[in-house]
Amino acid sequence: IHLELLRRGDRSVIGPLATLSKSSNRPAVRLQALCVLDGLNAVTPALLETALRDEHPAIRRHAIRLSEQFISGESPLLGAALLPLASDPDAGVRYQLAFSLGEWHDPRAGEVLARLAQTGLANTWLRAAVLSSAVWFPNAILRGVLRAPKDAPDRGEMVGQLLATAAASDSKETLGDALLTVAPGNASTTELWQLTAMSTLLDALANRRVNLSSFGDSKGANVAERVKTAFAVAKELAQNERLDEGRREAALRLLGHNAVSEDNTMFEAGFLNSPASLGLQIAALDALTHNARPPVAGLL
Repeated sequence: IHLELLRRGDRSVIGPLATLSKSSNRPAVRLQALCVLDGLNAVTPALLETALRDEHPAIRRHAIRLSEQFISGESPLLGAALLPLASDPDAGVRYQLAFSLGEWHDPRAGEVLARLAQTGLANTWLRAAVLSSAVWFPNAILRGVLRAPKDAPDRGEMVGQLLATAAASDSKETLGDALLTVAPGNASTTELWQLTAMSTLLDALANRRVNLSSFGDSKGANVAERVKTAFAVAKELAQNERLDEGRREAALRLLGHNAVSEDNTMFEAGFLNSPASLGLQIAALDALTHNARPPVAGLL
């Protein structure tokens, strides 16, 4: 019957099907009515709002998927109706929601994706769905993941993937927000991933020939100040001989992005003539390769 209705394209069935999609006692009938309406290009935001509240999870999942064609701008109210489903008891509904929110470029979509990521870190499939929708709001999602406990399963992997998404963005605002999110504020609480993330993001800015001064006045000042603080933290960490070498090496590599500072250049070069470990010496060399100033050639 389903295929025959689609083959005929009979618009006279739209009214009865809409009624069935809302009032049939059988979930399978409600679901199939929605499917036929979709095939006839007769689904409306009002019908989907009702379906999003259906008691059966399969219908809610299907309604979320069908909402994608409307939420990009045609029906903002439908987008708002999706938001409560982040707390849906059915994992399949939350999974579909994570995929579909990638079609909605509203900041609220980023907030919901952040919540889904934070509460679903242990779920490989949900993480993949969130990442597939992260292009527009990687930093909002990143902040949600960072609120999860540090020992949460796969937190570090998810952070790295979101940072890679932000670093690949063509938007300097996205890169600036990412820097503000990950920049270390003091040496005692700085983690290894923050140092490597800062280096990755500063590389991304350099590759796009974006200067910190090119941001808007207030944001540019904030980003520049946070980066300046991060360099100071990195220098403090690099010279702390009691610290693990992984963080010291990452700190040295981050300092290499501050090529305008002659003091930092001499500081990095000092590791080449000291009894530092091979790892630290290699990190210092990596840092110096970011510096095109003539004195560096003599130091090397």
